[in-house]
Amino acid sequence: MLETARLVLRPLRVADADLLVALHADERVSRFVGAHTRAQVLARLAAVERQWAERGHGLFAARGASEPSTRTTSRR
Repeated sequence: MLETARLVLRPLRVADADLLVALHADERVSRFVGAHTRAQVLARLAAVERQWAERGHGLFAARGASEPSTRTTSRR
C-alpha cells in the first residue's frame, strides 16, 4: 500500500468485486469501458491478484486519504 497526505493506493483484490460490479453496471462508466458480468470481474480480479503475487506489481485501487477505508479484514 502507498499512502500520501491526500491519497491511498492499494492493490486491487477479489474482495473489491461488489464495488467493481456496481461501477461497471453504471451506464456512465460502461459506455466507456464496457459492461462486465460478475464472473468477468471476478476472473479479472483473480488475474490481478496473481500478478501481484508473481511479479510484485499490478493494478491499484485509489481513494482520497480523508475518505473512509474500504479495507477488509481478509487479505486473501
